[in-house]
Amino acid sequence: MALQRADPTPFLPRGMQWQPVANRTPMVRAVAARPRRRNEELAIVTIEPFRGNLVSFQNIREVVHEFLVDHLRIEVVDIQPCHLGQAYVRFAFIHDCDNLILNRPHAFGDVNVSFVKHNRGRNWRSVQFNRDCWLMLLGFPVDYWEQDYLDNAICTFGRVVSWEKDYSKLARLIVKARVLDLESVPQFIVISDAEEF
Repeated sequence: MALQRADPTPFLPRGMQWQPVANRTPMVRAVAARPRRRNEELAIVTIEPFRGNLVSFQNIREVVHEFLVDHLRIEVVDIQPCHLGQAYVRFAFIHDCDNLILNRPHAFGDVNVSFVKHNRGRNWRSVQFNRDCWLMLLGFPVDYWEQDYLDNAICTFGRVVSWEKDYSKLARLIVKARVLDLESVPQFIVISDAEEF
């Protein structure tokens, strides 16, 4: 799975600097419960042949505004820079957003304009959990026998379905989990404690 890097400097808060760090882990998978749907009127627009963030955002904003407002007569609330495409576009109406996503790409002069859902940018990857399994966590600290801690402990390879809080067996914790595959389940989970964090 090849992830595309984005230049973070255009998005830095004023007065802050980006510091490259050598030997960083290239990627971790965070597995989270699907949130309630919000921002259904928000989309990411990509204009081809524009590439990445090489064109000034003012030019991108003008092309998007001209295409949506002047050409298609669609009401737009906001257009902002986006590192996963050329811009985020917030539409006044969800049906306009959905229609543009479903019928992409859209020819406009010498470029093609494509829209995707705001949570489906170029680095989005879906995950299919293929297996339900029971995990026995030996030596999992009793103070951490809470849902949030368990979710965090296995979030890199799966999701907690249920678990048994059996105080008659303090040496082990039994967790039912949904995982990508059995090979992705590590042999060890190291719990790190950060004071006052």
